[in-house]
Amino acid sequence: MNNSKISVIVDESTSLSKKSLLIVYLRANLHSNIRNIFLKIQELKSQDASGILSCLSDVLNDNGFSDAYLGRNLVAFSSDGASVMLGKNSGVGVRLKDKFPQVVLWHCFFPKVIFNILYFSKMQRLLEAAANELTVQWLESSARTVKALWNNYPILYNLFTDLSEDKAFKPIERNTYKGMAEKLTTVQFIEDLALLKDCLNQLKYLSHYKKMVQ
Repeated sequence: MNNSKISVIVDESTSLSKKSLLIVYLRANLHSNIRNIFLKIQELKSQDASGILSCLSDVLNDNGFSDAYLGRNLVAFSSDGASVMLGKNSGVGVRLKDKFPQVVLWHCFFPKVIFNILYFSKMQRLLEAAANELTVQWLESSARTVKALWNNYPILYNLFTDLSEDKAFKPIERNTYKGMAEKLTTVQFIEDLALLKDCLNQLKYLSHYKKMVQ
């Protein structure tokens, strides 16, 4: 990938034989397009932070991502909120950041949904079923609505903030607007909005494709 900036997305899972697995994906900018790339499913020898980091490092190195490359180009690490992954004191993310200080740690609200939507056959069947049930018009309308919210986020925040300070409204109404403005500023809201935007786009494209081949 030359000098493309990359993010690592990981999640723990369990095989049918009850073995602990680490699922590793990359998110990278390839030819000006953001791509999600499945890297590997690796059995975990240890489920503590040290063991997971060791496994992740082996997967990255074995696939040609040297520590020197990661030091230049790894920009983010994302996983669920499990303490072993994103614990503030000794989670995998903190240990990775100690090694690569530039890395941003991101709590992914539902990493399995991202993984499954893009690659796993089981979720692909569910996604296809959803695309069959949801009309193209509904998906396009929902995608436009979420995109509009995403694009007009600063305007909405300023609007709710102004309304929360407008004495023309009752205190209970101003508090409602204040709460909405505060909600917009949370990292969780922004993450969820971004993921919803991506998921709706994936569903929309899949629905269009299925209509074309039918």
